Amino acid sequence: MGVGVGLTVLRRSATLLTTLAQRRLLVSLEIPIRDHSHAWFLEWMAHQAKSRTAHGSGIRIHSHQLAVETNKTTHSNGASDVTFSLVPAPGTHWFRYRGAWIQVKRERQEKLLDLNSGSPWETVTLTTLARDRALFSSLLAEARDLALQGNEGRTVVYIARGIEWAQFGRPRRKRELGSVVLADGVADNIVQDIKSFMNRGKWYTERGIPYRRGYLLHGPPGSGKSSFIQALAGSLGYNICVLNISERGLTDDKLNYLLAHVPERSFVLLEDIDAAFNKRVQTSDDGYQSGVTFSGLLNALDGVASGEERIVFMTTNHLSRLDPALVRPGRVDLIQLLDDAQPDQAAQLFARFYGRGQSEQGEGKEEIADRLDVQALAQKVKDITTSEIGQGKRASMAALQGHFILHDAQSAVDTLTNSAFRTIAPISRRWYASTIPIAPPKPPKPPAPPADPNRIYTSRKAALYSEYSSTIQGSPFFVILGHQNFSVAKFTALRKDLAKIKPSKGAPADQRPAKLSVIRHAIFGAAVKAAQPQAAPLISNVQGPAAILAFPSLDPPHLKSVLRVIERAVPKPRAGDPAGEVKPTIHVIGAYAEGRVFQAAGIQALSALPTLDTLRAQLVGLLSAPAAQIAGVLDQARGGRLSRTLEGLKASLEENQKEG
Repeated sequence: MGVGVGLTVLRRSATLLTTLAQRRLLVSLEIPIRDHSHAWFLEWMAHQAKSRTAHGSGIRIHSHQLAVETNKTTHSNGASDVTFSLVPAPGTHWFRYRGAWIQVKRERQEKLLDLNSGSPWETVTLTTLARDRALFSSLLAEARDLALQGNEGRTVVYIARGIEWAQFGRPRRKRELGSVVLADGVADNIVQDIKSFMNRGKWYTERGIPYRRGYLLHGPPGSGKSSFIQALAGSLGYNICVLNISERGLTDDKLNYLLAHVPERSFVLLEDIDAAFNKRVQTSDDGYQSGVTFSGLLNALDGVASGEERIVFMTTNHLSRLDPALVRPGRVDLIQLLDDAQPDQAAQLFARFYGRGQSEQGEGKEEIADRLDVQALAQKVKDITTSEIGQGKRASMAALQGHFILHDAQSAVDTLTNSAFRTIAPISRRWYASTIPIAPPKPPKPPAPPADPNRIYTSRKAALYSEYSSTIQGSPFFVILGHQNFSVAKFTALRKDLAKIKPSKGAPADQRPAKLSVIRHAIFGAAVKAAQPQAAPLISNVQGPAAILAFPSLDPPHLKSVLRVIERAVPKPRAGDPAGEVKPTIHVIGAYAEGRVFQAAGIQALSALPTLDTLRAQLVGLLSAPAAQIAGVLDQARGGRLSRTLEGLKASLEENQKEG
């Protein structure tokens, strides 16, 4: 009994001494998953592991419990690399930082979830023998700087998860403000207003005015509202917080909290605000009634408890549907129309797509000629747009951009009228909330009748379908090409090289060159099945981006020249190329001619055939030879059977001639 009591005393004493030693000698720091430092620290540990593996310069982390982290890097040419790194998993790890050993204990509780993100609750505890707490502050500051460094030159997009803002996906590359072409003065007006607001924080505070600003961009779909906000955020170094008012579970209290705790240097974006609140009580089609009321939104934007130092952008396609209380000054300080494409906008967008994008200094004769050609075509685009607007037609900037992507410069101008413009009623100009009082909204128009469910194609798809059908029916021979990372500039250069191919001997002097066009699988497949059903098996072999090369006639020598030009368009690998770089490629998939489908090998054999004139010359030479020589040749070729048939046919013809 005495031994048992002694062991108990010793065990309790050891536990007490261990607890006292931990309190006196050890310093611990707990980082919950909800804190921003949690993600920063884990990213810092992963970075150290990757640096140690790649360069041997990172901090060595002692761990036997690892997890895999997949990283995808996208290059400027569109190619992507995927790498795998082994990072510390939940468990205990050790590393040495600035002369001090630090224990990292990563704990995950599968049964306990974070209500905001839905992820298992997780904590990271750092423990060290050093009594200097500044060690942890230095470590976290280094992790924070590393995380922010990864976002330099990029725009971070946040979405609401519960009552917290969470990063959505990876940071996006900043978009240039000049890449969104607006009407003259529109972009400058908004940029000057927002910069003036950003520089007058002290002025607002001294006069007791709430330091917040609201903007409303309205206009038809595809006019560049969301794209301009993204480009504006990138140019000013701001991030974007996208808030969906119709999200289930969002209430007035949560909305107010989110708008009062917006991340620093971030825009709040409320897209299609007319669809979210086209009436005072918001109810979805399935009967779900939103937890956000209209009065709750108004108070969150401009109420007693609303946040400060905030910039809110709202977009809408229908300004007249908005309640006057939402767009009054104080909640919306500037209203700007982003209309359909005007003539100058269309010309600027065309020049941006097909211009070289460089200064005029150092240009050669060819570069100067190309620049002058683009300027001349841009003027044609401007004239066409002016003419179409005069006839009551409009084209959105998105429609023009989609049209320019699918065509080279000359064909884009030639097909502009039929592809991009549509007949609609022009949208009237609006006013600025900061200068003109708000007029009562017009009564909403009656809802349009439901669309015909049997109509498969929209106006844009119908135009492509018509274009594909015309190409297939007008081309006795066409080739399908597959391509990867083949830019618009490379397609333009390839079309120029194809146009330089001279007609083969015996072909008409005015024969049109082969026409190269990028295709969309689904629409092209439907057009092929309707126009040339025999070519349908060819579409099943198409995977990935593709293009069609339509020929005016089946001319093997011309086909051979075209295949050589396509082969030269693919850059050859070089010894100094970076490892893992994906070069642009273009290859032949198959072809269709005279009711037959040819694979790649068959196309090469087809290109090796002689011309029609050559075949005619050979046939004439054969027919002009003596009959005995022809019979001898055929007799050798077919064991005499064919020659005897020809001799019998000759005798029969001679008897008929005598009887006649």
